[in-house]
Amino acid sequence: MTPPSPDFEKSFWKFNKLLRHFERAVTSWFTTPLVLLTVRTIFLTYSLITLALSIYVHDRRGRLHSYLTYFTNLGFLGLTAYFAMAVVHSLIFAIYREPKSFAIQPKVLTIAFWILYDAIVVYHILIPLVSWIILVPNYAEESSPHLRLLTFNQISMNGVDFFMMIVEVVLNRMPLVMSHLIFVLAILVFYLFETWISYAISQQFPYQFLDLREQVTGYHFGVIGVAIIGAFLIQKLIHVLRDTMGRRLWRKGLIQEMEAYRYQGNGNRPSVAAGELVDVVVRTPNGTEIGDIENARKQTKFAADAQEFFSLLLFETQLVEDDDNYRLTTEASISSQSK
Repeated sequence: MTPPSPDFEKSFWKFNKLLRHFERAVTSWFTTPLVLLTVRTIFLTYSLITLALSIYVHDRRGRLHSYLTYFTNLGFLGLTAYFAMAVVHSLIFAIYREPKSFAIQPKVLTIAFWILYDAIVVYHILIPLVSWIILVPNYAEESSPHLRLLTFNQISMNGVDFFMMIVEVVLNRMPLVMSHLIFVLAILVFYLFETWISYAISQQFPYQFLDLREQVTGYHFGVIGVAIIGAFLIQKLIHVLRDTMGRRLWRKGLIQEMEAYRYQGNGNRPSVAAGELVDVVVRTPNGTEIGDIENARKQTKFAADAQEFFSLLLFETQLVEDDDNYRLTTEASISSQSK
């Protein structure tokens, strides 16, 4: 059997959406990379504290040996790992103004980072939902001296996790590809294998609805599968809405940039930048880089009418998300039609 061709990877898995555009993971449509880094750092700190307290409580209750058999714990561990990697990448981007960390690491690590993102944005819709409907009622009978910590962990790992996830989704520009639903389902299958192995060792299932001896177990598996597909589709819609709104705001900022140049007439850079992804840079059709929009107008001998220049500029900005035309250091390009 021949291995999948690069064209298959590009057309089906669409790995090139991130592998060729690392900046998606460390930039935002709505804020600056520094703000994104700050938010991620706060979330990482909170997640680490919650994770440490969760491990402590399990240890004090004599359940540390089964800690990794619970999907809630694994899901929160994955969320924490994602924020840890995201903070590192964002920090390096904030320092060097380019995603060097992605460029130097093996491609497989970038793909793994993306798949982890796919998983957390889906699972952290379902984990709080299942927990509050099925599992939380059991805490009413809990008389442990660690009840306060248990309550804190319950709220953090089955409530705050959703908040952190949805904020991350809105602020970043990570893509969500439909074919990656396969990875999300595969991770769940591997977890089911783990629970069966755990049962073979301890004769206990972490969750009663996973008990293979129950006649309704197959029904439960079907419901879980449908729920994951539904959550994935919801997230896909959120990502599409985020990117649609983001592009509109980005173009609106570019229009304001051009209008500011047009009416100020003093050569000063206006306060409204053409997006906050990278510095405003313009390239001519032959690839020559020009420092800013005003110099671009002068050096390319455009008419003084800013709207005429903008119409040529917009021709290329509509392609910024196209896999074959986007360049990290380019906010906008001068159309070849301007020759």
